[in-house]
Amino acid sequence: MDDKIVIALISGGAALGAAIVTGLVAKASAKEKTKQIESQLSQQLQNSHFENARSHLDDLYIPIGKAIALFESKFRKFHTQIDITSNEHNQEQLENMVNAIADFEELLDTLRAQGAEVFMIPELEELVFAFASFLRESLNTSETIQKAIIKMDFGIFGFSTSSEHSFEVQGSTAAKFKGKIRLPGMPFGFALEADEILAAPIISQDFINHVSKTLPKIKASIKIVTLGPRGLDSSSS
Repeated sequence: MDDKIVIALISGGAALGAAIVTGLVAKASAKEKTKQIESQLSQQLQNSHFENARSHLDDLYIPIGKAIALFESKFRKFHTQIDITSNEHNQEQLENMVNAIADFEELLDTLRAQGAEVFMIPELEELVFAFASFLRESLNTSETIQKAIIKMDFGIFGFSTSSEHSFEVQGSTAAKFKGKIRLPGMPFGFALEADEILAAPIISQDFINHVSKTLPKIKASIKIVTLGPRGLDSSSS
């Protein structure tokens, strides 16, 4: 082959390779820049949301904080004085707990009527109303009710997909509901696991555990607004 042809091929290949590399670098750079812009916009939106939320400290966040503190005080008294292993329960403390739930529900109803929940940060809104639903449903249940999730995945020849379906599980074994199924050589699998508790009898360990786990999350979410993320970090250190 003529040396000029070889040189031309090499030069052309080098130019093509350089163009490909340049294109890949430019594409990667564009993706990175897009991510940075999206991150900046997300941060700006979050900052705007927090500023808007902080303008409602007196009519929203402080009342919720006080209601949670009062509920927690009554719950701790209930927890220490009730005996979940005995049929002879402290009726007075049980009634106090039911009244505490009613008071908390009344506050939320008032806030809803005022449309104040639209000024809640999403995390707090989800926590508060899920907690209120748990308390409300717990008043009328004799068994623990827990959401379970079945996850299914399928993959073959480089193609993969997955899906999730939820359903309710009742009884004391709900919290232990978990398992995975995958047969060797088969392109699909299943995973079963218990998720959040939807309700539990008030005089039960499941009720006590769920309330004890949820209250700190709600309080932390309120502090993010009232103190800001930095204030929250310093208050927890």
